[in-house]
Amino acid sequence: MKHLFAIPDREWDSIRPLLRHESYAKGDFAVREGALFRSVGYVLRGLLRSYHLDDAGVERTKAFRSEGGMISPYAEILRGEPSRSNIQAIESSEVIWLPFDAINEMSKESLFWMGLLRAQAEKNFLLKEQREYEFLNLSAEAQYERFITEDSARLARIPQFLIASYLGITPVALSRIKSRLASKSK
Repeated sequence: MKHLFAIPDREWDSIRPLLRHESYAKGDFAVREGALFRSVGYVLRGLLRSYHLDDAGVERTKAFRSEGGMISPYAEILRGEPSRSNIQAIESSEVIWLPFDAINEMSKESLFWMGLLRAQAEKNFLLKEQREYEFLNLSAEAQYERFITEDSARLARIPQFLIASYLGITPVALSRIKSRLASKSK
């Protein structure tokens, strides 16, 4: 992890003992809805998704995170509440977890950690803002076109039914969209 963020040796020495490395097999849960979870994860390898279950038990995929991505029930951590979402491995994955309280304390004492936290918060804000804009303003077809353009590297790694869940549509509706797009490109 040190080489990924160019962490100075002094800062690295302060954080190393706090890190927890976890491996997840495909289908394993890193976080379950209802759990009080207080750590932020950095995906070293693999692919995970964050999702909610609606009142009817339908899964609503909130986000996908792969190598280099941060994952956690961050809003609930900030509010001190149990997680409202599940975080599940889509494929075999490795995550480094750091307790949020430790990050928060370190950021009070170190400009490096404060800057890193701010940069990550801004990155996550922009991702959420883009997702919200697309969901509110774009058709499912336009969202899918954006997804296959901007997330092409992960596209083959994500099952179609999960992409449909991310777009808020059924797998059948996604199949129809893919057929329409294929016929347009001919």
